[in-house]
Formats: sequence, C-alpha cells, structure tokens
Amino acid sequence: MVYADLGLMAGGFDAMEDVALPADRTAVESVRERLAKGEGHLRQSVGEATGGSAHGHYCLGVLALARGDDDKAAERHLAAAHLHFSKRVRSYGSLVPRANLYTAIAKARQLQPDKLVHAARVIGDALASGARIPVHLVRETVEAFDLADDKENLRHVSEAVIEVGNGLVLDELAGCGPALRHCPLLAEKLHSRASASGRAADLRAADLRAALRGHMHAQSHERARDALDEPVGQDVHRGPDQSVSVFRPLTPCECERIKPPVWKDMTTPAIPAKRSRFSRHQATAESDSLEQQEWQIVQPLLNLRGPLPGYGPPTLRCPSDRVTLRPVSRHSIWYRHTLL
Repeated sequence: MVYADLGLMAGGFDAMEDVALPADRTAVESVRERLAKGEGHLRQSVGEATGGSAHGHYCLGVLALARGDDDKAAERHLAAAHLHFSKRVRSYGSLVPRANLYTAIAKARQLQPDKLVHAARVIGDALASGARIPVHLVRETVEAFDLADDKENLRHVSEAVIEVGNGLVLDELAGCGPALRHCPLLAEKLHSRASASGRAADLRAADLRAALRGHMHAQSHERARDALDEPVGQDVHRGPDQSVSVFRPLTPCECERIKPPVWKDMTTPAIPAKRSRFSRHQATAESDSLEQQEWQIVQPLLNLRGPLPGYGPPTLRCPSDRVTLRPVSRHSIWYRHTLL
C-alpha cells in the first residue's frame, strides 16, 4: 500500500475518496495532471499482494478515463478495484458504487454490443446506490447506447441519469438526439422546467424546443400541442444580428419585412405563414440526414393538421412565397425570424 500512498501524495490527494472525475469538463485536465504525477508509483502498487493494489488499480482506471485513450485499460483497472472494494463495503463506502459506475462507463465507451447490455444495468444500479455520473460524460455515455438495435437500454440509462441528476444534466441531454427520441421522460422534465416561474424567456423557449422534439418522437401529440401553447413571456431575446429567437406571433408588419429566402437542396413547396399562438413557416433544412430527420418532425407542425388539431386554416399570409428562417442552432427544429 506504500506505493499507492506515494502516488496519491505526489498528486496532492489527501485520500482515495478525493480521486474522482469532476463534474466540470474544464477541471478534468487538472485531475489528469495530478494523477499523472504519481503514475509511476501507482503502477508499482498494482503488483503488490495487498489492498494497495486495488488503490493503484482505481487511480489508474480514473486516469485512463480522464485521458480517454484506452477504455479497455480503464475497465480492467476499475473492475479489479471494484472487486476488492465490494468485499469491504464498510471501509470503502462511496468508492464501491463509484468504481462500479466508472467501470460501466468504460465498458459503454468501447461501443461493443455485448458490453452495452451489462453496462446499462450496472449504471442503473450504481446511480441508485448514490454514485453520480460526471456531467461532461452524460451525453457521450447515453449516445453510446444508441448503437444497439434495442433502444430499451438507452431509455433505461437516460431515465436513471435524469432521475438523480440536476439542471446541468438536463442541459446536456436537451441537445442529445438519441435521448430525445427514445426517452419520453426527458421531454416531460424539460417541459416541466420550462413551466417554472422565474425562468428567463430564452431559456424557457430552448426547453420547449427540445421538449417538443421529444413529444413528437414519442407521438405524444397532445403534449406537443401543450408545448406550443406554453407562454414564454413578452421578452424577446435578440442576438447580435437582432434576430428573434423566442416563440411569439409575428405581426403583419413583421411579415412584410421578412427576408426572401435562400433555399438549398429542398424542393418541398413553401407553406404560407399560419397564425395560432405562434406563427410558423416552412424553413430551409440542410441536406444531411440530421436535418432531413428533423424536417419529418417539423412538417406535421407546419401543416397543423391531424396530429395537432385545433389550429384552424391559415389566416395570415406572407407577401413572399418563401421566407428565410435561420436555425437557432444546427440541431434545432425551431428557427429564428431574421428581420430586415
């Protein structure tokens, strides 16, 4: 155990419990550098026939995860550490589920179907036991499960992470396509957060955009309509180019000022603007698969027929057959109205 202690001291760690992946991505570099200072001692410790070998394995496993270049080594070290920790739960306490969670993350990052099934179960168990997944690893861990044909594990992991996570976890998953497609709970959480009082209008709008995508993927058309009807306040967020990025009805005067479009790779005829709670227009989509998939979601909303009853025929038309609406972000199905 002497070598493991020397390795911890070299990195400035007071105890094993201090060795963990930080929630903030910017702090990972610091942990990596500190562990690297004692790497030589830690590698010597894994050859000891004492509990120090488990300490060395754990630290080297965390180092490998922080480096992100050898997930197999990370899994090997962390599995060996967890095996020892689990035999002395009273002594190691929170290190037991943490080592188990890190082992599962290392498994998932290898993107092997046979390991993904086991990793999903372990992640759920570890989170239920009190371990917390670093926020910066949430999205890539969830996306790893999208490679499997069976999306049940993806849903299970997403739900487990959401249930024990905070607002930062929701922020990470709001931009995660696989989670929005296969985890209805995410859409509900985002929808609920958007309804919270005191939340800024632009943040509420961002939550509603993501929630809308999730509701449509889950075919929860009634909830999608609720998201569209959710008030976002009177304040309108304007970027440096003075473009509007919060849902609100366009006035007739603004419709007169909407720029003519630049359409690329899309031959779908333009749809006149419609007035409901929020004016909507057909928008240009990129030609890659992501935008094509999102267009399939957007189109029923633009037509406002069938899945979203209650929105009558068009009553407001733009003077131009086509309008230019720039994406709020590359992954967003809602678009900014760029005004002259």
